[in-house]
Amino acid sequence: MQVIKVTGTGLVHTGQAQVEGINLVPVSAASRIVLNDSLDGGSSDKGGVQTGTTYSVESVLYGQQFQTGIYATLTGVGAVAYIYLR
Repeated sequence: MQVIKVTGTGLVHTGQAQVEGINLVPVSAASRIVLNDSLDGGSSDKGGVQTGTTYSVESVLYGQQFQTGIYATLTGVGAVAYIYLR
């Protein structure tokens, strides 16, 4: 299993991947992460997670396939996300 730490918006993985889950940890504001199957965020959303202000959320996207790459859009000041790939 590969774990990718995401601290901002951008390309986090190139090539094919299978996502097993996401753990989103907010710091001081409601946070959100959305994943796209693209190199530049130019495709439709394939999944994501949203939190409140004081708790982390884990989302199981078990088996979600990405063909081109994984572009993550992360919002929320200081938020960190971990994407688990198989």
